[in-house]
Amino acid sequence: MEDEHLDAGGLIIATDTLELPRSRELAAAMETGRLAFVTHIECRRGSGDDGDVRETIVFDVEVERPQRCMHDIRRIERIAVEFAAADNWYPEVISLRADFPQVPHLNLRDEEFPRSLCLYDQSWSEIALRWTPTGFIERIRTWLAETAKGSLHQTDQPLEPVLAGTGLSIILPPDLFASWDDQDAKQLQVGTATPEDNCRVFSTHPDPRAGGLSVTAVCLMAKPRQHAAIRRRPKTLAELHDLLAIDGTDLRQQLRSQLEAVDEEHRWKRKLLIVIAFPLSRDADLTVEITDVWAFFTASSVAEVGIAIGVWMKMPGDQQLGTVMGEMLEATGSEIKIDVIAPQFGLSREAAAAASGTLADPCRTVAIGAGALGSQVIHLLAQSGFGSWTIVDEDILAPHNVARHALSPMWIGWSKATALAQEVSEFYPTDVSPTPIVDDFMRASVRDEKLKEAVDSSELILDMSASIPVARHVAHDLNCNARRASLFLNPSGSDLVMLVEDTARAVPLDCLEMQYYREVAFNESLSKHLAPPAGRIRYARSCRDVSSTIPANLVGMHAAIAADELRNANRSGSAKAIIWQASETPMRVQPTEIAVHDVDRTQVGEWTLVVTAHAVGRLGELRAAKLPNETGGVLIGGYDLSRKIVYVVDMPNRKPCRNVLSQQGF
Repeated sequence: MEDEHLDAGGLIIATDTLELPRSRELAAAMETGRLAFVTHIECRRGSGDDGDVRETIVFDVEVERPQRCMHDIRRIERIAVEFAAADNWYPEVISLRADFPQVPHLNLRDEEFPRSLCLYDQSWSEIALRWTPTGFIERIRTWLAETAKGSLHQTDQPLEPVLAGTGLSIILPPDLFASWDDQDAKQLQVGTATPEDNCRVFSTHPDPRAGGLSVTAVCLMAKPRQHAAIRRRPKTLAELHDLLAIDGTDLRQQLRSQLEAVDEEHRWKRKLLIVIAFPLSRDADLTVEITDVWAFFTASSVAEVGIAIGVWMKMPGDQQLGTVMGEMLEATGSEIKIDVIAPQFGLSREAAAAASGTLADPCRTVAIGAGALGSQVIHLLAQSGFGSWTIVDEDILAPHNVARHALSPMWIGWSKATALAQEVSEFYPTDVSPTPIVDDFMRASVRDEKLKEAVDSSELILDMSASIPVARHVAHDLNCNARRASLFLNPSGSDLVMLVEDTARAVPLDCLEMQYYREVAFNESLSKHLAPPAGRIRYARSCRDVSSTIPANLVGMHAAIAADELRNANRSGSAKAIIWQASETPMRVQPTEIAVHDVDRTQVGEWTLVVTAHAVGRLGELRAAKLPNETGGVLIGGYDLSRKIVYVVDMPNRKPCRNVLSQQGF
């Protein structure tokens, strides 16, 4: 018995009247016999919803099938291929068989039949470059043959989405399903995120972009289903109910219980958004592999939807609602129009870390200094899921700062700490917001209760102030167990320095600082490390209103290195000291890792003597070489007069190659 075929639409035309290049190519290849396993039936012309010309080639194609088919694909299938004059999208390939089966890799349409075959997983712009009639027909035959065998969708291939959207997008809070059960209805504010109005951002938090649209969102969990099981795009609430009912989900019943919980004052004011999570399985055994989330937006208010599905009745008077006792079978919601919208979830710390190829780390971090380097390091680390931040900086963002700062000109005149905290809070709006402290760290640590609480509970104190007094204060004067780290650029901005304590703080930050000085003093490759900057600019009239000229790309490069290395160092328990040197042309970065040695502390009266294991070892070597004669020599180290500390880091057999370290007390 011959298969019943659906109408391809349009008017039948002669092949020689075809106008579109691709339809002419395909029809010509069929009529000249260049395409095997294909029988040309007819050509048609019509127009699309946009008025654009459409030309359709109808043909029978022979399918290479196995003896036993998993899906009902016939030996001969009637196919229609529709080409559009704009040629900016795939030609639509339609099965004209009236009972063509529901199988994976079908395009969702407004109507279930005729079914549309999804042939490609690449963009049309890529496919168009190498499209030929022969390759196109073979693609169709392969699709049909693999579908017949049940192997078109590979076992390692992601499951197909349950629906297709309308081009609109909704960005939902990342914790939307975190704390909701089926009885909750959540009130969301929505703002328009793009001028074209094709994307809306829903938020449970204050949003400066929020417009006049208020929404009540209802979240539902559908019954598990096999992927690609929905056959058409629902247009009304009644159609959505019917599609869900196939798998045993009673949409109207779930909506009734949730809409009743909406406050009376909001029922007429708020539109209804229905968010449904679809648990999907690969096979008919319904073992859930992923959950596909879709949103259905109504232009109707909560009250109008409730009336349409029999929750309430409109009473005489202004917006008065009466509760319906029992069930109104005729109240199906068929008059409630819905838009199917593909949702995205706002960024969470975990999602940001996953996108960065790392693990989320909410390390409680006090960051001191939000200047050029500090702002970019904080920005990059927060953007990739690292850190719960307290940001300390007393400076205001000035116009010249913007040349190499993470903040944009819109923040000029704001305190750097406040503006940066606001920017970082936008990454994870559902997370704890960073705490800005607009003050000098040396003074704030004494008088600011917020900072004291942050320091006491911190896991990492990150000094990016490029200030020796601040670094020493961080090393000695903070009574907490947090690990300390320091990041700074050399005077010219060409080199980045990172000093990170071990978790036990056996080699604290000030001792790492002294060992860094030793490396600079004796390493010939660092001969220009402390050279003054090549140029300076005056940005205001005070004698102190000068700034070094350091290009933004150099600061950005060093910030990227610092963010990555600090994250790695924080995972390790070991102390680390390293210098990255950037060459001028061509731009290259050379790391110099500084050997970190243990230290020994001895109290000598009011003074503390700190000696590295390296210095002790060098002293032993020199003494052994000179025995039985007496030995002596120069000790290399530094001092902190205010704290009465003397540091000894080396006993060299040669003179240091630089004396520029004297200003640091070395």
